[in-house]
Amino acid sequence: QMVKDINKRWSVLEDAEYDREKLLIKEIQRQKNLERMAKTFNSKVQLRTSWINENSKLIGDNADLPKNLASINAASIKLNSLILDAETYEGRISDLAKIKDLLEQENFHRISEISSDNQKVEKLWQDFKEKLANRQLTLENLKQVYEILDDLDRLEESLKEIEDTLSTNNLGNHATETEELLDKHNLSLKN
Repeated sequence: QMVKDINKRWSVLEDAEYDREKLLIKEIQRQKNLERMAKTFNSKVQLRTSWINENSKLIGDNADLPKNLASINAASIKLNSLILDAETYEGRISDLAKIKDLLEQENFHRISEISSDNQKVEKLWQDFKEKLANRQLTLENLKQVYEILDDLDRLEESLKEIEDTLSTNNLGNHATETEELLDKHNLSLKN
C-alpha cells in the first residue's frame, strides 16, 4: 500500500512538474514576444524621430521668409505638401502609443523607458505640427501683405497715368480735338 501511495504521489508530482514546465515555457515565450515588441518599438521611435527632425528642417524659420509673391506661393505649395505628408504620417505616431499601451498592459519590465520614449516622440510631434501651423499662418499673412503691396503698385501706376493725362498742356487746336481730349479726361476720371 505504501509503495502504491508513493507511486500515486510521484505521478501527481510529475504531472505538477509538467504543468509548471508548460507554464514556464509559455511565460518565456511571452517575455520573448514582449522583448521583440519592445525592440520594434525602439526602432520605430528612431524612425519617427528621424522623420520629424528631417521634415522640421524643411519647414524653415522666419529668418528665411520669401521676398516676393511668386516665392511665397511656391513656399506655400511646398508647405501644403509637407502638411499632407504629416497628416498621413500621424497614424504611425499613434501606433507607437498603441504598442506602448500593450507593453504596459503586459507589465513589461522596461515600461518606464518605453513610456519616456513615447512621450518624447509625442512632444516632438506636437512641436512639429505647431511649427507647421505657425509657418502656414506666417506665409498666409505675408501673402496678404504682398498682395496689398501689389495692389498699391497698380494703383500708383494708374494714378500716374491719370496724372499724366490730366497734366497735359495740350488743349487741342480745334473743337474736335478739344472734345476728344475732354472725353479722355472724363474717362480717366471714371477709372
